[in-house]
Formats: sequence, C-alpha cells, structure tokens
Amino acid sequence: MKTRIKYLIAIIFAAPILAFGTSALIYANQVAAESSTSSDTKTPVVKPAEPTVTNNTEHDPSVDPKGILDRVNQHEAELKTKLSTLDMLKIKSKCKVEQVGNISSLSGRVKGIETSRNEAYTNLQSKLNELEIKIKTKGIDTTKLDAEVIVLKSKIDKFKIDIAAYKQAVSDLKNIDCVANPTGFKAALDATRTMHDNLAKEGVDIKTYVNDTIKTTLKDIRTQLAASDTKTGSTN
Repeated sequence: MKTRIKYLIAIIFAAPILAFGTSALIYANQVAAESSTSSDTKTPVVKPAEPTVTNNTEHDPSVDPKGILDRVNQHEAELKTKLSTLDMLKIKSKCKVEQVGNISSLSGRVKGIETSRNEAYTNLQSKLNELEIKIKTKGIDTTKLDAEVIVLKSKIDKFKIDIAAYKQAVSDLKNIDCVANPTGFKAALDATRTMHDNLAKEGVDIKTYVNDTIKTTLKDIRTQLAASDTKTGSTN
C-alpha cells in the first residue's frame, strides 16, 4: 500500500502543469491597436445595420447564426466598441482573409488545447483523489490536502468553463460576417483577447497553486510516510 502511495505522489510531482499560452491573438492585438489609434480621429462613427454571419455557416450545421449574433451583440454592449469609418475600412479590407487563415487555424488549435488541458487536469484530480483515500488508510491526517484539493477543483472547473467560452468566441469570430458588421467583429476580437488573457492568468494560477501549495503538502506527507516506515521497520 505504501508503495502505491509513494508511486502516486511521484506521478503528481512529475506531472507537468503547463500555463495556458498561445500566439493565438496576434491579429486581434494588431486590429485592436490600429483601431484604438485611428479612432482618435474626428471621423464620424458609423454603426452598420443588422449583423450577419458568413455564408460558410450554411454548410456547417454546428454553427448557430442566431447564437453568434446574440453573443456578438452582447460583446458590443459590454465593451462599448465604437469604430470610425476609417476603422471599418481597415477591418473590411483584411478580415475575410484572416478568417480563412489565422482565425480558422486558431479555432482548430483551441479545440486541441481544450482537450489536452482538460484531460491533464482531470487526470491530476483523479490521482489526487485516489491518493487522499490511500493516505487516510495509513492514519495520516489529510485535512489540509482535502481543503487544497477542493480549492484546486474550483480553479480547474472555472478554467474548463472559461476555455469552452473562449473556444466559442473564436468560432464566432471565424463565422461572423465581418464585412457586413465590422463593429461586431472588432467587439468579438476584443472579447476574445480578454478571454485569452484571463485564461493565461488562470493557467498560471493553477500551475502555481499545484507547485507551491499542493506539492508542498505532499512533501510533508511523504516525510510522514518515511517516518512511519522507519518506525514500523516496513520495507514497502
């Protein structure tokens, strides 16, 4: 039994807890910078009529045009995005190319990141839960570890919710008709960039919490196990 406990502890110590990070939003940053610069001009703000989504959605049953519009409208309301005529022209001149290229590529990468990261976190939680049960059978107090695992779960749950929202936002960014609705496209870009930045912070927070808090507790437990081995003369 102690051999299994030591093995689980070793796995958790060896598990890489990566911070979330991609080069995903280079285009978003460029457009945001250009728009914020050009919007200082006196060019009148023009709001397009009803936004639409790209014709590509007709061939993709997984895309919900109404859902996209609702979310984009919410981004506009939350971020209060305002574009001048010059801003709109800049976006219209290149957004379609970016949707087909960089944004489409990003959409695929985000799906892979979501899957791999969620699997890694779920596996970590599973190992910690198994470890808690086995440690308790050895008479070692796990109160501190139990509390830390609960905190970790809340952090991971939030990350999973937020990365799903981020994936949806990138999909919306790919499918909105950016020429017909450059304001909505810019609002979606800004929202996606904010989500990305928040996910990066959450990933770092999870990594730091595991390395600095949970692993420190596991070191203490490992010391207690070693002391117990010495006391009982166990070779396990």
